[in-house]
Amino acid sequence: MSVSIDGGAPLSAVVQADGWNVTPSTMLAAGEHTIVATVSDPAGNIGSATQTLTIDVDAPTVVIDGEFEEIPPKQDGPSGWTRD
Repeated sequence: MSVSIDGGAPLSAVVQADGWNVTPSTMLAAGEHTIVATVSDPAGNIGSATQTLTIDVDAPTVVIDGEFEEIPPKQDGPSGWTRD
């Protein structure tokens, strides 16, 4: 089995019972990539599958919208609250 990334030279894939894996010689850059997996059987029949994936290295933006309830500071006392 071989795998081509973005039309590059085929890489040999390690096939296992639960799937396959391949390690490119360099890390994939952020953005969209096209992966083509090609396999042949003992009779010489060839099959392939293509998958597009996107590598996103940007941290997500978190926005908290709405009202907040003010929490009183902790204090020592009979209420059972303790100071950290």
